[in-house]
Amino acid sequence: MMSTRGKIALAGSKRSLYAFFVLCGFTVHPSWGADVDRVLQGDGAVVASRGGVSLTLAEIDARIMELPAQLRAEYLNSPTRIEETVSALLLEKQLAAKAVDLGAYGDPYLELQIEQAKNRFLAARARKLNEEQLALPEFDALAEEEYLAHPEKYSTPETLDLTHILITTTGRSKEDAMRIAEEVRDLAKKGDVDFSSLVQSYTDEVRNGEKSSGVLSKVTRGVMEPEFENAAFALKQAGEISGVVETRYGYHVIKLDSRAPAVKAPFDQVKGKIIEDLRKAYIERNKSGLSDNLRSLKIEANPELVASLRSRYSPDGPKGAPVERDRDTGKAGDKQTDQR
Repeated sequence: MMSTRGKIALAGSKRSLYAFFVLCGFTVHPSWGADVDRVLQGDGAVVASRGGVSLTLAEIDARIMELPAQLRAEYLNSPTRIEETVSALLLEKQLAAKAVDLGAYGDPYLELQIEQAKNRFLAARARKLNEEQLALPEFDALAEEEYLAHPEKYSTPETLDLTHILITTTGRSKEDAMRIAEEVRDLAKKGDVDFSSLVQSYTDEVRNGEKSSGVLSKVTRGVMEPEFENAAFALKQAGEISGVVETRYGYHVIKLDSRAPAVKAPFDQVKGKIIEDLRKAYIERNKSGLSDNLRSLKIEANPELVASLRSRYSPDGPKGAPVERDRDTGKAGDKQTDQR
Protein backbone atom coordinates (compact mmCIF):
# COMPACT_ATOMS: atom_id res chain seq x y z
CA MET A 1 0.00 0.00 0.00
CA MET A 2 1.27 3.47 -0.86
CA SER A 3 2.42 5.62 2.08
CA THR A 4 0.91 9.02 2.85
CA ARG A 5 4.07 10.70 1.61
CA GLY A 6 3.91 8.67 -1.60
CA LYS A 7 0.25 9.63 -2.15
CA ILE A 8 1.11 13.29 -1.70
CA ALA A 9 3.98 12.98 -4.17
CA LEU A 10 1.73 11.18 -6.66
CA ALA A 11 -0.93 13.86 -6.33
CA GLY A 12 1.71 16.48 -7.01
CA SER A 13 2.87 14.55 -10.06
CA LYS A 14 -0.72 14.38 -11.32
CA ARG A 15 -1.10 18.13 -11.03
CA SER A 16 2.24 18.66 -12.75
CA LEU A 17 1.35 16.35 -15.62
CA TYR A 18 -2.08 17.94 -15.97
CA ALA A 19 -0.54 21.42 -16.10
CA PHE A 20 2.11 20.17 -18.53
CA PHE A 21 -0.45 18.77 -20.96
CA VAL A 22 -2.48 21.98 -20.80
CA LEU A 23 0.73 23.92 -21.47
CA CYS A 24 1.31 21.76 -24.53
CA GLY A 25 -2.13 22.74 -25.84
CA PHE A 26 -3.87 19.36 -25.37
CA THR A 27 -7.51 19.10 -24.37
CA VAL A 28 -7.53 16.86 -21.30
CA HIS A 29 -10.30 14.26 -21.26
CA PRO A 30 -12.42 14.10 -18.05
CA SER A 31 -11.40 10.48 -17.48
CA TRP A 32 -7.71 11.34 -17.65
CA GLY A 33 -7.41 11.73 -13.89
CA ALA A 34 -8.47 8.12 -13.38
CA ASP A 35 -5.77 6.91 -15.74
CA VAL A 36 -2.92 9.10 -14.56
CA ASP A 37 -1.73 6.55 -11.99
CA ARG A 38 -1.18 4.02 -14.76
CA VAL A 39 0.49 6.67 -16.94
CA LEU A 40 2.88 7.59 -14.15
CA GLN A 41 3.61 3.93 -13.54
CA GLY A 42 4.35 3.45 -17.24
CA ASP A 43 1.95 0.54 -17.84
CA GLY A 44 0.98 1.56 -21.37
CA ALA A 45 -2.11 3.59 -20.47
CA VAL A 46 -3.49 6.02 -23.03
CA VAL A 47 -1.55 9.30 -23.17
CA ALA A 48 -3.68 11.11 -25.77
CA SER A 49 -6.50 10.50 -28.23
CA ARG A 50 -7.74 12.23 -31.36
CA GLY A 51 -10.26 11.38 -34.03
CA GLY A 52 -11.04 7.95 -32.65
CA VAL A 53 -7.45 6.75 -32.25
CA SER A 54 -5.42 6.59 -29.04
CA LEU A 55 -1.73 6.74 -28.31
CA THR A 56 -0.18 4.80 -25.44
CA LEU A 57 2.91 5.52 -23.44
CA ALA A 58 4.45 2.31 -24.81
CA GLU A 59 3.97 3.56 -28.38
CA ILE A 60 5.76 6.80 -27.55
CA ASP A 61 8.52 4.77 -25.89
CA ALA A 62 8.88 2.69 -29.07
CA ARG A 63 9.34 5.80 -31.22
CA ILE A 64 11.79 7.46 -28.83
CA MET A 65 13.84 4.26 -28.66
CA GLU A 66 14.60 4.75 -32.36
CA LEU A 67 16.78 7.71 -31.36
CA PRO A 68 20.44 7.29 -30.43
CA ALA A 69 20.74 6.51 -26.72
CA GLN A 70 22.59 9.73 -25.94
CA LEU A 71 19.73 11.88 -27.33
CA ARG A 72 16.72 10.22 -25.70
CA ALA A 73 16.90 11.84 -22.26
CA GLU A 74 16.68 15.40 -23.57
CA TYR A 75 14.56 14.88 -26.68
CA LEU A 76 11.19 15.38 -25.00
CA ASN A 77 12.40 17.89 -22.43
CA SER A 78 10.34 20.53 -24.24
CA PRO A 79 6.56 21.17 -24.31
CA THR A 80 6.76 22.05 -28.00
CA ARG A 81 8.55 18.81 -28.88
CA ILE A 82 6.09 16.77 -26.81
CA GLU A 83 3.18 18.36 -28.64
CA GLU A 84 4.79 17.80 -32.04
CA THR A 85 5.71 14.18 -31.26
CA VAL A 86 2.31 13.20 -29.84
CA SER A 87 0.46 14.98 -32.65
CA ALA A 88 2.64 13.36 -35.33
CA LEU A 89 2.15 9.85 -33.90
CA LEU A 90 -1.60 10.38 -33.63
CA LEU A 91 -1.69 11.62 -37.23
CA GLU A 92 0.12 8.49 -38.40
CA LYS A 93 -2.48 6.30 -36.69
CA GLN A 94 -5.36 8.44 -38.01
CA LEU A 95 -4.03 8.18 -41.56
CA ALA A 96 -3.49 4.44 -41.18
CA ALA A 97 -7.13 4.04 -40.11
CA LYS A 98 -8.25 6.24 -42.98
CA ALA A 99 -6.23 4.12 -45.41
CA VAL A 100 -8.20 1.05 -44.35
CA ASP A 101 -11.49 2.95 -44.73
CA LEU A 102 -10.48 4.03 -48.23
CA GLY A 103 -9.75 0.46 -49.30
CA ALA A 104 -5.99 0.29 -48.92
CA TYR A 105 -6.15 -3.49 -48.59
CA GLY A 106 -7.57 -3.67 -52.10
CA ASP A 107 -4.02 -3.02 -53.30
CA PRO A 108 -2.54 -6.46 -54.00
CA TYR A 109 0.95 -5.19 -53.10
CA LEU A 110 0.13 -3.59 -49.76
CA GLU A 111 0.83 -6.62 -47.58
CA LEU A 112 4.13 -7.20 -49.37
CA GLN A 113 5.07 -3.51 -49.01
CA ILE A 114 4.27 -3.64 -45.29
CA GLU A 115 6.46 -6.73 -44.99
CA GLN A 116 9.25 -4.96 -46.89
CA ALA A 117 8.97 -1.94 -44.58
CA LYS A 118 9.28 -4.34 -41.64
CA ASN A 119 12.34 -5.91 -43.28
CA ARG A 120 13.95 -2.48 -43.76
CA PHE A 121 13.40 -1.68 -40.08
CA LEU A 122 14.78 -5.06 -38.99
CA ALA A 123 17.76 -4.64 -41.34
CA ALA A 124 18.59 -1.33 -39.67
CA ARG A 125 18.18 -2.98 -36.28
CA ALA A 126 20.52 -5.81 -37.34
CA ARG A 127 23.22 -3.28 -38.24
CA LYS A 128 22.70 -1.45 -34.95
CA LEU A 129 22.80 -4.60 -32.81
CA ASN A 130 25.81 -5.86 -34.72
CA GLU A 131 27.59 -2.58 -33.97
CA GLU A 132 26.61 -2.65 -30.29
CA GLN A 133 27.75 -6.26 -29.89
CA LEU A 134 31.00 -5.75 -31.79
CA ALA A 135 33.99 -7.06 -29.83
CA LEU A 136 36.33 -4.10 -29.53
CA PRO A 137 40.11 -4.57 -29.28
CA GLU A 138 42.26 -3.12 -26.50
CA PHE A 139 42.90 0.39 -27.77
CA ASP A 140 45.48 1.56 -25.21
CA ALA A 141 48.39 -0.26 -26.88
CA LEU A 142 47.09 0.62 -30.34
CA ALA A 143 46.91 4.28 -29.33
CA GLU A 144 50.58 4.31 -28.34
CA GLU A 145 51.53 2.64 -31.64
CA GLU A 146 49.55 5.27 -33.54
CA TYR A 147 51.20 8.08 -31.57
CA LEU A 148 54.71 6.79 -32.32
CA ALA A 149 53.98 6.04 -35.98
CA HIS A 150 52.45 9.45 -36.82
CA PRO A 151 54.04 12.07 -34.54
CA GLU A 152 53.17 14.87 -36.98
CA LYS A 153 49.46 14.31 -36.32
CA TYR A 154 49.90 15.04 -32.63
CA SER A 155 52.18 18.07 -32.84
CA THR A 156 51.57 21.78 -32.99
CA PRO A 157 52.95 22.61 -36.46
CA GLU A 158 55.89 24.89 -37.10
CA THR A 159 54.72 28.48 -37.63
CA LEU A 160 56.29 31.62 -39.12
CA ASP A 161 55.59 35.29 -38.52
CA LEU A 162 56.37 37.15 -41.75
CA THR A 163 56.21 40.56 -43.35
CA HIS A 164 56.19 40.82 -47.12
CA ILE A 165 56.06 43.37 -49.92
CA LEU A 166 54.08 42.64 -53.09
CA ILE A 167 54.83 44.30 -56.42
CA THR A 168 52.11 43.55 -58.98
CA THR A 169 52.09 43.90 -62.76
CA THR A 170 48.99 46.11 -62.66
CA GLY A 171 49.80 49.18 -64.75
CA ARG A 172 53.34 48.02 -65.44
CA SER A 173 55.18 45.30 -67.33
CA LYS A 174 56.55 42.16 -65.71
CA GLU A 175 60.04 43.46 -66.34
CA ASP A 176 59.31 46.71 -64.53
CA ALA A 177 57.64 44.88 -61.64
CA MET A 178 60.63 42.57 -61.32
CA ARG A 179 63.05 45.52 -61.40
CA ILE A 180 61.15 47.34 -58.62
CA ALA A 181 61.02 44.17 -56.51
CA GLU A 182 64.79 43.72 -56.86
CA GLU A 183 65.38 47.34 -55.84
CA VAL A 184 63.17 46.86 -52.78
CA ARG A 185 65.00 43.68 -51.90
CA ASP A 186 68.37 45.42 -52.12
CA LEU A 187 67.16 48.24 -49.84
CA ALA A 188 65.85 45.67 -47.35
CA LYS A 189 69.13 43.74 -47.39
CA LYS A 190 71.15 46.90 -46.67
CA GLY A 191 69.02 47.56 -43.61
CA ASP A 192 69.22 51.34 -43.92
CA VAL A 193 65.43 51.58 -44.09
CA ASP A 194 63.03 49.82 -41.73
CA PHE A 195 61.21 47.01 -43.56
CA SER A 196 57.76 48.21 -42.45
CA SER A 197 58.57 51.61 -44.00
CA LEU A 198 59.45 49.86 -47.25
CA VAL A 199 56.10 48.08 -47.11
CA GLN A 200 54.24 51.38 -46.81
CA SER A 201 56.25 52.92 -49.64
CA TYR A 202 56.22 50.06 -52.16
CA THR A 203 53.66 47.32 -51.57
CA ASP A 204 50.71 47.01 -53.94
CA GLU A 205 48.81 44.66 -51.63
CA VAL A 206 45.44 45.99 -50.45
CA ARG A 207 43.36 44.59 -47.59
CA ASN A 208 39.89 45.84 -46.76
CA GLY A 209 40.33 48.76 -49.13
CA GLU A 210 43.56 49.98 -47.51
CA LYS A 211 47.25 49.46 -48.19
CA SER A 212 48.36 46.31 -46.39
CA SER A 213 50.88 46.25 -43.56
CA GLY A 214 52.25 43.07 -45.16
CA VAL A 215 52.18 41.23 -41.82
CA LEU A 216 51.36 37.50 -41.91
CA SER A 217 51.09 35.79 -38.49
CA LYS A 218 51.29 32.12 -37.54
CA VAL A 219 51.79 30.89 -41.09
CA THR A 220 51.82 27.09 -41.41
CA ARG A 221 52.66 24.88 -44.36
CA GLY A 222 49.96 24.22 -46.92
CA VAL A 223 48.30 27.64 -46.63
CA MET A 224 50.22 30.02 -48.89
CA GLU A 225 51.11 29.82 -52.58
CA PRO A 226 53.73 27.02 -53.03
CA GLU A 227 56.44 29.39 -54.34
CA PHE A 228 55.85 31.83 -51.48
CA GLU A 229 55.73 29.03 -48.89
CA ASN A 230 58.94 27.39 -50.07
CA ALA A 231 60.84 30.69 -49.95
CA ALA A 232 59.42 31.64 -46.54
CA PHE A 233 60.21 28.30 -44.87
CA ALA A 234 63.72 28.40 -46.35
CA LEU A 235 64.46 31.44 -44.16
CA LYS A 236 66.19 30.39 -40.94
CA GLN A 237 67.02 33.46 -38.82
CA ALA A 238 64.74 36.29 -37.70
CA GLY A 239 65.38 39.34 -39.88
CA GLU A 240 66.48 37.27 -42.87
CA ILE A 241 65.27 38.56 -46.27
CA SER A 242 64.27 36.32 -49.15
CA GLY A 243 65.11 36.73 -52.80
CA VAL A 244 62.43 38.01 -55.16
CA VAL A 245 59.67 35.40 -55.27
CA GLU A 246 57.24 35.21 -58.20
CA THR A 247 53.67 33.96 -57.68
CA ARG A 248 50.47 34.41 -59.66
CA TYR A 249 49.91 37.62 -57.67
CA GLY A 250 53.18 39.26 -58.66
CA TYR A 251 56.63 39.58 -57.09
CA HIS A 252 57.25 39.28 -53.34
CA VAL A 253 60.05 40.18 -50.97
CA ILE A 254 59.67 38.31 -47.66
CA LYS A 255 61.16 39.04 -44.24
CA LEU A 256 61.16 36.41 -41.48
CA ASP A 257 60.11 38.02 -38.19
CA SER A 258 60.08 34.90 -36.01
CA ARG A 259 59.92 31.13 -36.22
CA ALA A 260 58.19 28.78 -33.76
CA PRO A 261 59.21 25.10 -34.06
CA ALA A 262 56.74 22.23 -34.08
CA VAL A 263 55.90 20.99 -30.58
CA LYS A 264 54.88 17.38 -30.02
CA ALA A 265 52.03 16.98 -27.56
CA PRO A 266 52.67 14.55 -24.64
CA PHE A 267 51.05 11.15 -25.17
CA ASP A 268 48.92 11.45 -22.03
CA GLN A 269 47.48 14.71 -23.37
CA VAL A 270 46.28 13.20 -26.66
CA LYS A 271 45.70 9.58 -25.62
CA GLY A 272 41.95 9.98 -25.09
CA LYS A 273 41.41 11.53 -28.50
CA ILE A 274 43.55 8.88 -30.22
CA ILE A 275 41.56 6.08 -28.55
CA GLU A 276 38.25 7.69 -29.55
CA ASP A 277 39.42 8.15 -33.15
CA LEU A 278 40.64 4.54 -33.31
CA ARG A 279 37.37 3.28 -31.82
CA LYS A 280 35.27 5.21 -34.35
CA ALA A 281 37.46 4.07 -37.25
CA TYR A 282 37.28 0.43 -36.09
CA ILE A 283 33.49 0.54 -35.82
CA GLU A 284 33.18 2.24 -39.20
CA ARG A 285 35.37 -0.41 -40.87
CA ASN A 286 33.33 -3.20 -39.30
CA LYS A 287 29.92 -1.61 -39.90
CA SER A 288 29.90 -2.87 -43.45
CA GLY A 289 31.26 -6.28 -42.47
CA LEU A 290 27.85 -7.81 -41.78
CA SER A 291 26.39 -6.64 -45.09
CA ASP A 292 29.56 -7.54 -47.00
CA ASN A 293 29.51 -11.07 -45.61
CA LEU A 294 25.87 -11.53 -46.58
CA ARG A 295 26.47 -10.05 -50.04
CA SER A 296 29.35 -12.47 -50.56
CA LEU A 297 26.93 -15.42 -50.48
CA LYS A 298 26.16 -16.77 -53.93
CA ILE A 299 22.93 -15.54 -55.52
CA GLU A 300 20.82 -18.27 -57.09
CA ALA A 301 18.55 -16.61 -59.63
CA ASN A 302 16.18 -17.50 -62.45
CA PRO A 303 17.86 -15.91 -65.50
CA GLU A 304 14.62 -15.69 -67.51
CA LEU A 305 12.73 -13.90 -64.73
CA VAL A 306 15.64 -11.57 -64.10
CA ALA A 307 15.74 -10.68 -67.80
CA SER A 308 11.95 -10.16 -67.86
CA LEU A 309 12.27 -7.29 -65.35
CA ARG A 310 13.51 -5.05 -68.17
CA SER A 311 10.10 -5.02 -69.83
CA ARG A 312 7.81 -5.98 -66.94
CA TYR A 313 6.78 -2.53 -65.76
CA SER A 314 4.27 -0.31 -67.53
CA PRO A 315 2.59 2.89 -66.29
CA ASP A 316 -0.37 0.78 -65.16
CA GLY A 317 1.73 -1.65 -63.17
CA PRO A 318 3.59 -4.87 -63.83
CA LYS A 319 2.25 -7.56 -66.11
CA GLY A 320 1.10 -10.60 -64.18
CA ALA A 321 0.21 -8.69 -61.00
CA PRO A 322 -0.85 -10.85 -58.02
CA VAL A 323 -4.47 -11.74 -57.35
CA GLU A 324 -6.28 -9.46 -54.91
CA ARG A 325 -7.14 -11.33 -51.72
CA ASP A 326 -9.62 -10.76 -48.95
CA ARG A 327 -7.74 -9.36 -45.96
CA ASP A 328 -9.58 -11.51 -43.42
CA THR A 329 -9.95 -14.84 -45.24
CA GLY A 330 -6.87 -14.72 -47.47
CA LYS A 331 -8.99 -16.11 -50.32
CA ALA A 332 -8.89 -14.75 -53.84
CA GLY A 333 -11.58 -12.18 -54.51
CA ASP A 334 -13.88 -11.88 -57.47
CA LYS A 335 -11.58 -9.43 -59.19
CA GLN A 336 -8.26 -10.52 -60.65
CA THR A 337 -5.78 -8.23 -62.29
CA ASP A 338 -4.87 -8.60 -65.91
CA GLN A 339 -2.68 -11.70 -66.42
CA ARG A 340 -1.43 -10.78 -69.85
